[in-house]
Amino acid sequence: MKPFLLAAFLLFSSVLAGRLADAQRLYAEGQFLEASLMARKLETSDGFALAARALYEHAMEQAVAKREPLMVQCEKFANEALELNPKNADAYFELGASAGQFALLRGTVWAFLNGVPQQIRGHFEKAIALDPRHTFAMVALARWHAEVVVGGGGFLYNASAEESMRLLNRAVQIEAKNINLRVNYAETLMVLDKVKNRSAAKAQLEIAVTLEPRDALERKALENAKRGLEQIK
Repeated sequence: MKPFLLAAFLLFSSVLAGRLADAQRLYAEGQFLEASLMARKLETSDGFALAARALYEHAMEQAVAKREPLMVQCEKFANEALELNPKNADAYFELGASAGQFALLRGTVWAFLNGVPQQIRGHFEKAIALDPRHTFAMVALARWHAEVVVGGGGFLYNASAEESMRLLNRAVQIEAKNINLRVNYAETLMVLDKVKNRSAAKAQLEIAVTLEPRDALERKALENAKRGLEQIK
């Protein structure tokens, strides 16, 4: 590469990195829609993946009736991220997250007929295969196993409570101070068995409330942990 072309490329890469960092800052501050809009304009794989994640969080703040079109856009962003980089683990995670919301919004029958449970699992497993330390994909897949088992589909979809627990434990081993992971761990335990897992879920929430939140999502998770402890007493 000629020197002036190399310099131009490095300058362009630096500008893109700065803009991605700005979008990440907005996301950390809880300005999800603004973060999504900024990230999508980058037209990079990481930008589209962040646009999907931020828009997902924005959607979850809206009334249920308004979520589906936002999830359609999340899915589109994730696919655009994969077109640019087929090995983007975050993009596969976003596909799984969006598919999970479609299953909730469109109903169990629709999800079964369209093979959505298998798609969700496949996306999360692909994210972990590409990034073995992708803790959010681990927790999401753990929740998938738990909900499928409780729903009576363990044999049909080869889901198990044991695999759910293995994934949860692995996630908190990697990120022990992540409040979101601790809260999701507790919630998944309660999905599996509210009676038998009550003490273990309480223990996770007790850990969560001792941690310092690092962004808007963790501040929200901390409040959820406090409420959870009040309810579980």
